[in-house]
Amino acid sequence: MQRVLLIEDDEISMRYIADAVSLIPLHVDECRNFTEAKTLLETSFYDLIISDINLPDGNLSLNKSKKWRLVLK
Repeated sequence: MQRVLLIEDDEISMRYIADAVSLIPLHVDECRNFTEAKTLLETSFYDLIISDINLPDGNLSLNKSKKWRLVLK
């Protein structure tokens, strides 16, 4: 089963996206910020990462996502 990491701090957006993604047979892990995402990414592989780019720790997000893309290649 394909794995998706959903990073979103707004509960309504989280539910909306998770519900939409659940229409496809995927395993979705949810987290509220990039700190939680980093922990999950260190221990799990994801086929797709869906992320809110306006998170409170968002200053770290662009640099982190570039590093994650390099690691995932």
